Amino acid sequence: MPVIGSQWFSPWIWRMAWRDSRTSRKKLLLFSCSIILGVAALAAIGSLGTNLQRAIEQESKDLLGADLVITSPEPFSTEQEEFLKQLGGEQSREISLSTMVYFPRNDGTRLVQARALGGDFPFYGRLETDPAGASETFRRSGGGALAEETLLRQFDANAGDPIRLGGLTTTIAGRLKKIPGETISLPSIAPRVYLSMDDLSATGLLRPGSLARFRIYFKFSPATDMPRLLERIKPQLDKFRLGHDTVEERKRELGKALLQQGAARILEKTVGFD
Repeated sequence: MPVIGSQWFSPWIWRMAWRDSRTSRKKLLLFSCSIILGVAALAAIGSLGTNLQRAIEQESKDLLGADLVITSPEPFSTEQEEFLKQLGGEQSREISLSTMVYFPRNDGTRLVQARALGGDFPFYGRLETDPAGASETFRRSGGGALAEETLLRQFDANAGDPIRLGGLTTTIAGRLKKIPGETISLPSIAPRVYLSMDDLSATGLLRPGSLARFRIYFKFSPATDMPRLLERIKPQLDKFRLGHDTVEERKRELGKALLQQGAARILEKTVGFD
């Protein structure tokens, strides 16, 4: 007969239940602990997701350094340039390519990713350099180059030392420590070296057939509806075969990756997975 109403508070009911559980108490304890650990893990994962989302929202602009990035594997055509001009906003350009860097002081060479930057990118966040003023010095024609820490440590190089990229010999303006939008660094393959767009022609690296990547960074007014803007220009981006990246897309990618990593760590510590 089922237990109903006030019978739940009967001492006799609880004594009988305790007696009947004698043969299964270890299983009951294991089952209860499993439920508790499962609930704790779910609560921790939910809390982690909320905290990550809050942190990502607070730093969303710094994830990309711009409101919109448009990329192309080849120089922009006249028709594409007209389309890009119509988008408006503040624009900054970057051309990146792989090349060898040469350190005359110790005769060292290394494959690097050279990036010629023109304009005020990053629009959000900042290039962190040592010394701090190097983030502005290198933007001037003849202002030198920024090189990643790993590269400079490898060749025991410092600010002021000579460096050669293609046909350009310049000096190291500073040590590059952090770049907005660059969440994953691959210094073991090709450390990054930044120079002014005005100095790119002197390197002689950008020639017909060069494997370069062309980027335009956009900053729009705060009132701009980015999802609507992207929806409007998407057909033309597809027509011109131009890639694009936005803050919202970067937030989703980063949030998903961080949440997966965090959830795996929580489960590992909670239930003892190896």
